[in-house]
Amino acid sequence: MNDAAVVCRQLDCGKPHKLIQLGPGTGQTWTDQIECNGKEPTLNQCPQRPYPDRTCNNTVVAGVFCTESFAVRLVNSTDECSGRVEVRHGDQWHTVCDEDWTLSKAEVVCESLGCGRAVKAHGGAFFGQGTGSVVEASNVCFDNVTSLQQCSVKGFRSATCGHEHDAGVLCAGKPPIRLVNGADQCSGRVEILHEGSHSTGQWD
Repeated sequence: MNDAAVVCRQLDCGKPHKLIQLGPGTGQTWTDQIECNGKEPTLNQCPQRPYPDRTCNNTVVAGVFCTESFAVRLVNSTDECSGRVEVRHGDQWHTVCDEDWTLSKAEVVCESLGCGRAVKAHGGAFFGQGTGSVVEASNVCFDNVTSLQQCSVKGFRSATCGHEHDAGVLCAGKPPIRLVNGADQCSGRVEILHEGSHSTGQWD
């Protein structure tokens, strides 16, 4: 939990809620010899042995749920830029009630997922009914992309509607061009989306 506390702090995600094991991972297992006291600001400041560890492998990978971990996703559709809106806190996913669900709120979800502008804010479980609890859409978290990324489901109120009112959204879609393997989101190799896959090119 000390190690996890540093990870959550470094990512500005609150405190560790639950340790989990994920797997299989990819690449080489870096180490299992990290000994944080829980007060370090970043993981690389913890005592560690950053060498390939031959006693474990990537079939079991360390993971953590942080108390303030928040995410949004679109599910039950044919692509990643449309579907039923679900928000997560910790390891729990919640659907959103379509009462007060507007195009401007849907716009925030689309932009946060890199899916462009919102084309349609759907209601009435257009993308099917979800499970678990339902939260209200009338929340400050849907004001803009920045507030959504800093949001916590603790701030959401439980909705009185049922899953027959689950909200959904149709976004315009991700742009057909991207930059990858750069130092940041504004640099890198140019790749263009063509017939469902990204291809590279060369400058003339």
